[in-house]
Amino acid sequence: QEVQRALDAAHPLPDIPLRMTAYVLEEAPAEKSRVVVAADVDIRALDFQEVDGRFTDTLEYLLAVVHRDTNEYFRVDEKADMKLLPETRDKLAVTWYPIVRDFELPPGPYRAKIVVRDRANGQLGTVTHDFEVEGFDRWRVTTPILSETVDRGEDGQSRPRAVPSARRVYVPGEPLYLEFQVIGAARDPSTGLPRVASGHSLQDGRGATLFVAEPTPIRPSSTGTVSRLIGLATAGLAPGDYALTLFLQDRVSGEMIEVLEPFRLAPSGGPAPAASSGG
Repeated sequence: QEVQRALDAAHPLPDIPLRMTAYVLEEAPAEKSRVVVAADVDIRALDFQEVDGRFTDTLEYLLAVVHRDTNEYFRVDEKADMKLLPETRDKLAVTWYPIVRDFELPPGPYRAKIVVRDRANGQLGTVTHDFEVEGFDRWRVTTPILSETVDRGEDGQSRPRAVPSARRVYVPGEPLYLEFQVIGAARDPSTGLPRVASGHSLQDGRGATLFVAEPTPIRPSSTGTVSRLIGLATAGLAPGDYALTLFLQDRVSGEMIEVLEPFRLAPSGGPAPAASSGG
């Protein structure tokens, strides 16, 4: 009942700081898109108990996504039993605890809301995030995934994929990765495949351009999938605000797309960002 009341409340509950964002990704069946909703929980607000050298607590959460025009409703109601080693707790105190869930959503405007409850002391936290799922009537780029982590599969041999997160504050010197996929690009009549090129640039908080990577062709898969993973070195960059600008060219239709991805570099152990809707 407490969680349901928090879900219905008009104002956010701040006892457990949270942040959230959504990634609108590749096409799914039935004219839907795969959407990843990512939320992070500040574990420093949790009431851990130390048992046999581990920090234990149970995190209960309800994640709801609603179509703002039709009121179509999707929800995930789960819990996470945490038994953290001291070094794991210290790491999560900096990165926060991730909650990442997949949905298949038709086009339209959405609002996501997560309610998190610490079972040990009953404290609650909530945050909301509004996002749009576009249709397939024009070419577009999926929501770029900016992350300090890549997943290479269980065998470590799979194609690396950026791991979705609500985090936008990183430690200077750690490499960053940006992954995206192009949807709906025109096809070359001679090959039946798209011809897309992408480049990127980095700006600091004053708007000064630090470097530019000129557009290069993205080799499509045999089925025409166009995706790219970019690595960004942050060694030598001072703490502060930055923006990565991604620019894409459809070399069949001549159309262009530009996407801005802001982020911040802060020393490890520095103050964490306040609860926000991210995105």
